[in-house]
Amino acid sequence: MSIEEQAEAIAERFNRDHEVGTAVTYRPIAGSDHGIKTTKTRYKAYVANCGLPVVFVEGQAGFVALSHVDVIKEEAPGANA
Repeated sequence: MSIEEQAEAIAERFNRDHEVGTAVTYRPIAGSDHGIKTTKTRYKAYVANCGLPVVFVEGQAGFVALSHVDVIKEEAPGANA
């Protein structure tokens, strides 16, 4: 599988597993815990012209690489009961 196909597969998997409006955190600097932000996705993920799988999030002017994004897991209803 080529790098382009891998990037497309990552974006497709993200879209399959997470709909627009999914709560996420993202790191402006990869690998750094400094400045982690909590937000929601604004659009479906896609492969940018630079070849990276990316997504737009609320409060950020440009896209964010999916490698910088973590989905916030929702607890099942009644999980804390």
